[in-house]
Amino acid sequence: MRSVVAGLTVWGLSVLLYAASDGSGLVQACSADYQSFCQDVKPGGGRVVACLRKHLAELTNSCRDTLRDIGPITGDTPRQSLPAPVSAAPGSVLRDVSYGADPAQKLDVYIPDHPDHAAIMFMAHGGGWEFGDKGAQNVVEPKASYWRARQVIFISANYRMLPQAAPVDQAADLARAIAYVQAHAQAWGGDPARVVLMGHSAGAHLVSLITVDEGIARSAGVQPWLGTVALDSAAMDVPALMQSRHLPLYDRAFGKDPAGWAAVSPYQQLKARPVPMLLICSTERATSCDSAERMAAKIAQLGGKVTIKPLARSHMQINAEVGADNEETTTIDTFLHTLGVG
Repeated sequence: MRSVVAGLTVWGLSVLLYAASDGSGLVQACSADYQSFCQDVKPGGGRVVACLRKHLAELTNSCRDTLRDIGPITGDTPRQSLPAPVSAAPGSVLRDVSYGADPAQKLDVYIPDHPDHAAIMFMAHGGGWEFGDKGAQNVVEPKASYWRARQVIFISANYRMLPQAAPVDQAADLARAIAYVQAHAQAWGGDPARVVLMGHSAGAHLVSLITVDEGIARSAGVQPWLGTVALDSAAMDVPALMQSRHLPLYDRAFGKDPAGWAAVSPYQQLKARPVPMLLICSTERATSCDSAERMAAKIAQLGGKVTIKPLARSHMQINAEVGADNEETTTIDTFLHTLGVG
């Protein structure tokens, strides 16, 4: 089969993909991916499409986007099928609001006392892509209290974890959650256009990936947002991370096959100017600030607005103490003011 495919004309390969996809447009978008991963799959019955989906994290962006156009990929939900909004009174907290069918796809909404077209801080927790919770003390407080006092809605979201969902699917979950928040923000007194993404550690990697990979946000129905705050991620450049000495948790998250690393790497997926970003990194970690500096340099080269802030704070402090009277909170506030929040 490999020798036959290698000798196919462009027209012949088109016939194969057309038969496999019912004319979905995979011909132009996925021909290279087909030859890389699915040459031995017999066309027909959707078998080639199924094969490509199994290699989602390794596909080119154009092929992934086309697959999403054909039908939902794990973690994708069309905007019109999002769960119905849950209304709440000012000053209340909505817990375990479902933004998807999976039990992990829930978020908490912390509404200020006087929301009026309020800005929204959307928080993604860390935990090495395999644990963590939206309600953990170091995720919520003092963040929620701090921003609610400033009449900003605070959202804390859960998402599926390893081994159930790979990082690319986790990013899709969070994009779905963002779309839900934007679709229903007005029910809470919020402004769907005034959303700021924030994540810590693995969560910082995921919100950064959503920020630079337009296909993830577009597939979930996410509308433009104001900016993104990444709290101490060492995984901005996944290939560089994996090719250097690293913790085993990164092997569990990204695997040992280099072919798939670029697809989940914010640095590699950064190809156009993103929304403004704030990258806070701990100088107490070996690779965090190096990773942030490389990311910031590429954003700047693309004409984007980026602020990098190295802090002599531990990885956990940079998360747990946001909202307290300290340098990281001041840095975030300054960034938010540039976005018109605060």
